[in-house]
Amino acid sequence: MQIIVEQIGEINKRLEENQYFYSDIKREGIVLYDTGKYNLSNPPDEINPTIRRQHAEDEFEGWFKQAQSFWKQAKHAENDNELKMASFDLEQVCEMCYKCILLVYTHYAADEHDLYSLRNEAEKYEPLLKEIFLLENEEQQKRFDKLNLAYIGARYVRSFTVEPYEIDYWKSEVEKLLSLTKQTCKIKIESLKQIEIEYKNGKSA
Repeated sequence: MQIIVEQIGEINKRLEENQYFYSDIKREGIVLYDTGKYNLSNPPDEINPTIRRQHAEDEFEGWFKQAQSFWKQAKHAENDNELKMASFDLEQVCEMCYKCILLVYTHYAADEHDLYSLRNEAEKYEPLLKEIFLLENEEQQKRFDKLNLAYIGARYVRSFTVEPYEIDYWKSEVEKLLSLTKQTCKIKIESLKQIEIEYKNGKSA
């Protein structure tokens, strides 16, 4: 078990900014002890456009950077013939990209590792994701299934094996995913900047 200690002021600040980690805790958490001295803030239905834009930029910078890091690690692992670890790294790139899109577009991403679930949610905001890792036939389905299983299988299952041709296929699709993630998140952030400008102009009018 890991314990995270936060000051009440910091928690309420995060709640008032509708930070998804903190809002999830308030919504789903169980109070073990309450002195009655403090109250938790309620997440707002809407947040200031400037804060929303800042969050989107921060989420993109953090999550896309992680995706790029795993991408580099995957190529190093492949060069070292550590194909199982390469498959795990590639699965992580996908996870980081899907979460990056969700956080930039919605300011929320579930604590989820299943690529199908993350992909289905992210596709609601970027339909072009359907063209990456096509699932039109049984072979494509099997390859995506295996990549999804790599999160656990590559690290803990001895019988989990990976072939060079699978790495080649996953790499080609992951490269497309990285490119699309960067493109769509940049477009969304630009739209948030425009909303921010219109909001400021409206307030000053």
